[in-house]
Amino acid sequence: MTPRDTRDAGFTLIELLVSISLLSVLGMVMMFGVQNNYQLHRSTVDESFGLADVKTVVERLGRDVRSARSLAPGATASELVLWVDFNSDYLETPDEIVTWQLVQESESGVQYNVIRQTEGGDPTIQARTLVSDIAFCYWTESADPTQTDCAGSLPAAAPDGLSAEDAASVRLVTTTTTYDAKPGAGVEPRQVAFSSRLRNVE
Repeated sequence: MTPRDTRDAGFTLIELLVSISLLSVLGMVMMFGVQNNYQLHRSTVDESFGLADVKTVVERLGRDVRSARSLAPGATASELVLWVDFNSDYLETPDEIVTWQLVQESESGVQYNVIRQTEGGDPTIQARTLVSDIAFCYWTESADPTQTDCAGSLPAAAPDGLSAEDAASVRLVTTTTTYDAKPGAGVEPRQVAFSSRLRNVE
């Protein structure tokens, strides 16, 4: 091999530019693939946490409603107030009044904490920054709770909520919880609705 042949061995400028371009395209494809995979994983994890939180709310709230002797006056469409006779003595005491409501934790105005609180007790967070809406419908024995909305249920839109007379006549509570693990991420908000009968004392 002559000295001239040694100098000519190697890559030309065009070959280097083509190689760099191909490597850049391959790197971008890999980067987008990893990023999309991470976002999909994150959405799946958020959704699974969301389902777990909503399941906890549904089970605990449903248990409170089924254990309640009656609704307490002041229950509204967005705040459930129950008398749960914990000691089964048929006497209502302040520490047996249980309230379920949404409390906004951040300034986003999209997601809320679901709070359960007994009167005079500390609030307990049942679901954290996940639920976007919760609605309660109150039904008497003669009402039809199979309807898709609250039409026909007792009105709970008054500023002070249900009166003592209306609260005492409620036999069934329908709860509709709307949640969205990642607002604006392309996944539609989900709804969970269930009905629970109160353990009323006639």
